[in-house]
Amino acid sequence: MGNIHFELGNYNEAIECYQQSLDIAKSIRDKPLEGASYGNLGITFYALGMYSEAVEMSEKAVPYAKAVGDKRMEGQMLRNLGRAYNSIGNHQKELECHLQHLSLCEELEEKQGEATAHGNIGMINYRIGNYKQAITHNEKQISISSSIGEPDGEMIGYLNLGKVYLQLGETTRAIELQQKALSLAEKMKSLHKSGSCHFDLGISYSKLQKFDLACDHLERCTDQYEEVRRLLLDKDA
Repeated sequence: MGNIHFELGNYNEAIECYQQSLDIAKSIRDKPLEGASYGNLGITFYALGMYSEAVEMSEKAVPYAKAVGDKRMEGQMLRNLGRAYNSIGNHQKELECHLQHLSLCEELEEKQGEATAHGNIGMINYRIGNYKQAITHNEKQISISSSIGEPDGEMIGYLNLGKVYLQLGETTRAIELQQKALSLAEKMKSLHKSGSCHFDLGISYSKLQKFDLACDHLERCTDQYEEVRRLLLDKDA
């Protein structure tokens, strides 16, 4: 029931259900259910923007996954915990979580998770100014995603790598990468992802003082986000 409420965006109701699940798990000493309940609470608090609570719940979830030996679940919970740490600005803890997630994915030979972990590690390094490491990990995300036919991860990798090169002042290189990201986003027919690519291209062209091109991409970004908004409103109607 909690998962249904979560999917519907009824987060307060989802929390009530997950809390009940947690209470039952404790009463019957069901450790896997207890860990899953903490994990679900962490995800839901994150969705509500309650990041300190998300960190607290996610921190409690990880040891349960370790205790039952479920490395795939442990990796997912570490990824969620890293995301929560990012939201409170604790990038060192965030990095530790994603490095552990990467190690587990490599051990399990879970390539999609491995690519995601590299992408997350790359962006942490970008945020803290370790651009060489950011490039290395984003390139690994692109390479792995391409090898398994995962265009979403490949597109994200190109877009994020573009951000790094733009920060380094290599604007022409950034644009090349952003164009590759846009091409993949368009093949996936993703308005949201295409909008993100157009936005980054608009910023890059403005850096080169190519304002006509910058305006064109930013207008396309606005148009596509407006279309996403319209589709969401139609869906809710």
